[in-house]
Amino acid sequence: MNNIKGLSDKKRAEIAAITEVESKLVSLNEMASLVQRINSHMDDADGDIIAVDIGNSRSHIHMRHIPFLTEFINFDISTRDSEKYPYEFSSNIGGVTFKAIISVSEVVDLKTSIPNQWEYIQRKVQVAAV
Repeated sequence: MNNIKGLSDKKRAEIAAITEVESKLVSLNEMASLVQRINSHMDDADGDIIAVDIGNSRSHIHMRHIPFLTEFINFDISTRDSEKYPYEFSSNIGGVTFKAIISVSEVVDLKTSIPNQWEYIQRKVQVAAV
């Protein structure tokens, strides 16, 4: 449309501006649709997903620790500067970090609730605490 003969420079600029605004609106509508889909998935997860943080340089999904341990066999454990939740379990899929923060008592409870991963967790917690 911008190549039609006889259009003044002013009209061409107006058409270009309208086209740019329409393009941004489509992009915003796509983003809104994506957020609605994420919210729907979070609802379907019955509280297992606590939060989704999407940023330019990093994105992460915060999960409850039991569902996290059900989904991930190998993961990293690091210490946090938090008295209440001193450990963070994390694993990366496709550039997205999945994480769960966990208290000392919850770590101890894992010995009975998830015994098949207890040795791995105990070893990783000891290394993280050093």
